[in-house]
Amino acid sequence: MAADLHIHVILNEPVTAEAHFYYPTAKSWMVTRVVTEKELASFFGGSMGSRWFRGFHSVEEETIFDREAWALVTSTPNVWVGEVSWLKAALFEDEEKYVPGPVAKVFDIIDEHLPMIDDALIEQIREALRVENTTSYSVNSEVTNNEVINFLQKHKGLRCFTINW
Repeated sequence: MAADLHIHVILNEPVTAEAHFYYPTAKSWMVTRVVTEKELASFFGGSMGSRWFRGFHSVEEETIFDREAWALVTSTPNVWVGEVSWLKAALFEDEEKYVPGPVAKVFDIIDEHLPMIDDALIEQIREALRVENTTSYSVNSEVTNNEVINFLQKHKGLRCFTINW
């Protein structure tokens, strides 16, 4: 099973999303606000390796803000970069087989650094997407598809980050 790497952008305007809370009783509500680093910190707080990692917590420990942050961050505009299996790469110590070169390069360039999308970043991503994919995983290659580059050009001037789904 593989994950998908997406590039997300932080809009300078409010995002609207439906948040869900399942404990102690199920409920949902609409939330609208600008996504900030505070929402990103909440979203990535349970992700080991994240600069915002704050430890694992149970569903009982989640706050309304955590659920709203999750809904808002996942609702930001995004584009698919490619498939990747970070877990298999770690377990079998074989990045070349489980991590497509373009995906690894895009992840390294953007990750959680929140870079501003400008011409230089777009060119770096274009070059990353031209790296040969030696795996069996699918990649949104710049050579065959300009979807990623078009997305970045459309969102020039905004900050971006990656999420693995």
